[in-house]
Amino acid sequence: MMTSKLLASSAVALSLLHAPAGLGQPRTDAQVAPAGDARRQIAALMNQVQQARLKGDARFFEQYVTDDYLGIHGDGATETKAQLVDNVRSGALKYEKYDMREMSIRTYGDAAVANTLVAVKAIEANGKHVAGDYRTTWVWVKRGDAWRSAAFQATRIVP
Repeated sequence: MMTSKLLASSAVALSLLHAPAGLGQPRTDAQVAPAGDARRQIAALMNQVQQARLKGDARFFEQYVTDDYLGIHGDGATETKAQLVDNVRSGALKYEKYDMREMSIRTYGDAAVANTLVAVKAIEANGKHVAGDYRTTWVWVKRGDAWRSAAFQATRIVP
């Protein structure tokens, strides 16, 4: 379903911060951010995902999603980075509300997992209204000094 695909995209994002100057160079332990810093960075990115969804900011997803990103929607449909960016850019789903009410973040070195509870209210391009609560999982990977979203999965909470 288009709605499920676009909701899964949200969550996206994705990945984030800035590409490092020393990309591809080995890092020492002193260059690795403490877990608390990583959690704060991911939390900031998740807030940026929320704003990008509300504003229809495709550039955010272009920058903060890995090229091999895979989103899985509540109906099992998948979405690539290119599809995500195109869907956001075209306005196939316009968000009136994208409210992350819960968020937990766990870090594992250069990877992080963010789980959220999101309340969504949106309108599809065909005029259909979409509303509901979703549990999402975001997988973030750190490439150099930059976090990027590598995967997303959404599950609708059935009332």
